[in-house]
Amino acid sequence: MAGAGREGGEWRYRDLYEKAPVMMQSVDRRARLIRVNETWLRVMGYTRAAVIGRPFTDFLSPESRAYALSSVIPQFFRTGLTHEAPYSFIKATGEVIEVLVSAFGARNDAGEVVEGIAVIIEVTAQKRAERESRALNAELERRVAERTEALTAANRALRAEIAERRQAEDALRQREEILNAVFDSASDPIFVKDRAGRYIMANRATADAMGLSREALIGHSDREVAPAETAAIIEAGDRLLLETGHKQAFEEALDFGAGVTSRLTTKSPYHNGRGEVIGIVGVSQDITSLKAAEQELRTSEQRMRVITDALPACISYVDSEERYRFVNRTYEDWFLVPRAQIIGLRLRDLLAERDYERSKPFIEAALAGHRVRGQRRGDYPSGERHVDFTCVPDIDESGAVRGFFGWITDITAQKEAEAKESQRHSELAHVARLGTMGEMASALAHELNQPLAAINNYARGSQRRLGTFAEPGASEFRYALEQISFQANRASQIIAHIGKFVRKSTRRTAQADINKVILSAWSLVEAEARDQVDVGFDLAAGLPAVAVNQIEIEQVLLNLFRNANDAMRGAPRPKRRIHVASALGSAGIEVRIADRGCGLPPDEAERIFDAFFTTKRNGMGMGLSISRTIIEAHGGRIWAMPNGEVGTVVAFSLPLVAPHAADL
Repeated sequence: MAGAGREGGEWRYRDLYEKAPVMMQSVDRRARLIRVNETWLRVMGYTRAAVIGRPFTDFLSPESRAYALSSVIPQFFRTGLTHEAPYSFIKATGEVIEVLVSAFGARNDAGEVVEGIAVIIEVTAQKRAERESRALNAELERRVAERTEALTAANRALRAEIAERRQAEDALRQREEILNAVFDSASDPIFVKDRAGRYIMANRATADAMGLSREALIGHSDREVAPAETAAIIEAGDRLLLETGHKQAFEEALDFGAGVTSRLTTKSPYHNGRGEVIGIVGVSQDITSLKAAEQELRTSEQRMRVITDALPACISYVDSEERYRFVNRTYEDWFLVPRAQIIGLRLRDLLAERDYERSKPFIEAALAGHRVRGQRRGDYPSGERHVDFTCVPDIDESGAVRGFFGWITDITAQKEAEAKESQRHSELAHVARLGTMGEMASALAHELNQPLAAINNYARGSQRRLGTFAEPGASEFRYALEQISFQANRASQIIAHIGKFVRKSTRRTAQADINKVILSAWSLVEAEARDQVDVGFDLAAGLPAVAVNQIEIEQVLLNLFRNANDAMRGAPRPKRRIHVASALGSAGIEVRIADRGCGLPPDEAERIFDAFFTTKRNGMGMGLSISRTIIEAHGGRIWAMPNGEVGTVVAFSLPLVAPHAADL
């Protein structure tokens, strides 16, 4: 039945249930009260909060409780029906009332009774009348034996008994009407048949589904009221149930004259008091729309498989136990295994042990609910590949991770091209470094001349003191020798650093302290800038190491230092200041070089990193272009922005762990 119809029926059922003039209660499989109506609460004298969740046997007399637990309740959850079970209920005041309980069971999709809905008729007066009647009969019999004049009183008592019985019959009819109303409120067809297949009971939904009136259905078999083919399908299911004596569920395609509908019907045996099967109780659900949705889903899955099989990437779905539940055809090409054999395997079973261990952190992150993307090299049966992979978690409405979708693309050709391009840039950077060293030659020569001259002066002074002074002059002699050693060491370091900077070597990365790299690069231009600018350092302490090619990062810093110095050549000496800062930012380590020079027009902030673009009169426009290439090769970013109202800030960021460090 449609969802709207079910919802409307549910509300009508609740309204009827709550306002029924007789007591009604509902219990779960543990016989706990889950609903009672207003009449129940009024008669029993309890509040709803005081009874819901308690076993309904708490409100029975000891004799009734033993009877319910040993006989009625077990039989009810087998058959789903109880007819006029007598009980003694104990009200909140302690008063005992006599009732008759009739119930029917609500079943789940598996046909199990999961809830009992009971109609309770108070018969205290009737029971009292019955007891009194029995006593009266005894008394009448005694009096008839003693005297015939008691006949008149006996007749009056008999008439009273007849009136009470009529009242009881009226109450029974009322109870049956209520049960029928509840029965009819169900949105799914519910019916009862005898062993000959004739309908004994059927709710309105059953008659509507068959296109008949209830009067035309009751007392007739399916063969008499349904098309022959449909009747044959239904009767085959009835025979199977009667032969086995066990509950059966059938998915049936039935046509009652208005078109074929798919129905899921659950049939259970109906027993008499001796346990013999005397009929069939059935519940049927219209699943036509569900079957159509399933077919649409299968069609959609077929389309999706065709699409995914046509893609050159490996596409998969992995569940929370790390088992493959879907793979496309590309998996067969990469792993040389039929995908039917891959489904159900764990990732560890398919991947090489080394590849699995390298992939494990990403797998765990995806199963923790994080979207993961990265690159790595992997050994596959079809050969070694460099791949780009993405893992997207599959999260249900409650927030639980059911698994993840995987997308793996072969980027081997792309990485080989990037490696060649990187090598070309490395060669170009090397040429640029040699050109830069030519410009620095005069400043370095001046810087080297000072320690060399000091060495010479201290050496000659030591010689003179040796000729003039005796033992008391030994301290001065030692001081001179210490200075000689200091200056010689300084000259050696400068020369060694310059040689290392211009030396061509294989491009490799290593963990480095960015602050030390900054100071090392500044030492190369310190002599050139010492008399021209002031420099201030604001280097954050405790920064994590970065994986870099130190010479290349020094080249970037050297370009930025010299550009900052050149930008302030026309400014007065007190305003010529460079500020260098390092800090931990959202993208990793950030380095900023700020000057107070002429600044950049807004439209040139991005162009300054283009090859051959320069703002210098004699510049080549390669320094910042090479710098950007180096930073991006490290997985970072470089940018420029105004330094307030005066000057420019050029900054770059480096990731804490370079994503492609192995390829640098």
